Amino acid sequence: KRLNHYWESEFIPFVDKCSLETVTGRGNIKTILRMCEAAARFNARGHEGIYFNHYHGRQGFDVDHLQPESLSDEGNEHYIQKIGNAALLETEINRSLGNVPFETDKKKAGLKTSTVLTTRALIHSESDGHGYNRKVMDMFSSVDQINEESVKRRQQEILSVIKKSLEST
Repeated sequence: KRLNHYWESEFIPFVDKCSLETVTGRGNIKTILRMCEAAARFNARGHEGIYFNHYHGRQGFDVDHLQPESLSDEGNEHYIQKIGNAALLETEINRSLGNVPFETDKKKAGLKTSTVLTTRALIHSESDGHGYNRKVMDMFSSVDQINEESVKRRQQEILSVIKKSLEST
């Protein structure tokens, strides 16, 4: 009961206010994405990476704008900075992609090579993964294009995965 109260009154509004525009917001989004990765692996009964401390303070990962802000229209600003437009991605891959739009083959190939399962889930197909890797990817919808609907859906999926892991502990 206390978890649900905190979740609804504190955590959901906090996530809604997080923005990729600010350093603090980006840091908070990175933390939430790390929580999501650990929670998804935990929910899938994985063997590695199921604890947040596996990710906390770990170097070599950036928050990637799925649809870069420099390529967005003025009307998209309200959702382009949200967690649903973000993915945890290895720094090397992120830098190699630069400001490539989400819909390009280069961006999708970069996301697909990530070791972060919640990132790979963005572009997974029926033949991707097996075992608990597959279970993690199936917790998320694959995305064809970034728009307000896909950003909201992804945010909801991220939050659902985290909440489910908290309810299980």
